[in-house]
Amino acid sequence: MACNQCFCLACVRTNTVALVERCGKFQAIKGPGCQCLVWPVDSIVGRVSLRVRQLDVNCETKTKDNVFVTINVAVQFQVKSEDDAIYAAHYRLTDARSQIESYVFDVVRSTSGR
Repeated sequence: MACNQCFCLACVRTNTVALVERCGKFQAIKGPGCQCLVWPVDSIVGRVSLRVRQLDVNCETKTKDNVFVTINVAVQFQVKSEDDAIYAAHYRLTDARSQIESYVFDVVRSTSGR
């Protein structure tokens, strides 16, 4: 009996991982290098960067003595290379940058008033 499946190669760059779905269901996380996929049913649906990135946030807040100040905050963030963290970064977060910004705003406003 012959195998009628077709295979294709996908290249995943260094410091990134690819998320593979089979028929619309999450299948695997593929690391850097050449990866073999079963062509008709497997597809790469996303790539997650594992690099350290920086987000600059400008927050205007009111201090304890009723003075408005603008605080510049530089946040460096990175997706952990664990499978659960990669899965969450792609499927659970819609916009990581805006979620980090709102968290930074909350922290800065709560601490600058003191």
